[in-house]
Amino acid sequence: VTHSFGGVVARAALSSEEWRAATQGMGWGTEGRALRCIMLGPPNRGSSLARTLRPKPSSPQGIGDYAYSWALDLLSKSVLGEKAGLELASEQEDDAKFGVVPKECETLIIAGDIGGANPLLGEPSDGVVTVSETMLSKPHWRLTLTAPHNLIGEHPGAVRASIDFIEGL
Repeated sequence: VTHSFGGVVARAALSSEEWRAATQGMGWGTEGRALRCIMLGPPNRGSSLARTLRPKPSSPQGIGDYAYSWALDLLSKSVLGEKAGLELASEQEDDAKFGVVPKECETLIIAGDIGGANPLLGEPSDGVVTVSETMLSKPHWRLTLTAPHNLIGEHPGAVRASIDFIEGL
């Protein structure tokens, strides 16, 4: 079970050679050996918020432009992190850049939708990640709940769905 960028980390791990070597012959995905992954609010297709906060590569015209660029850069790094924020800010045609969830891994994605609470996003979102950015290109189970990004894991519907999914119900 992952939250936010943890879903991207899990995808990278599940698609790595190390994972395949370590689990070879374990029978994941066969009867009685289900491999399941639950992602809460993952930015699987990057983050439009990260793209909005990413400093623009332009030369400042004056002290005001310099101060604005500096403040935006500081905000971006503090909210998104230095390296992860840059990764999430890249445009994503699909979700393969961050690793592909193996076909034998059943996946449940739980997205939040609190309406237009964040005008920077311009589409249904949990205030940080849009619902469309949570999707994978592979078939997966999906659930959208009325919950903000930081509280989606505490939503009773997310807890119940996660337990049911792990138990294979």
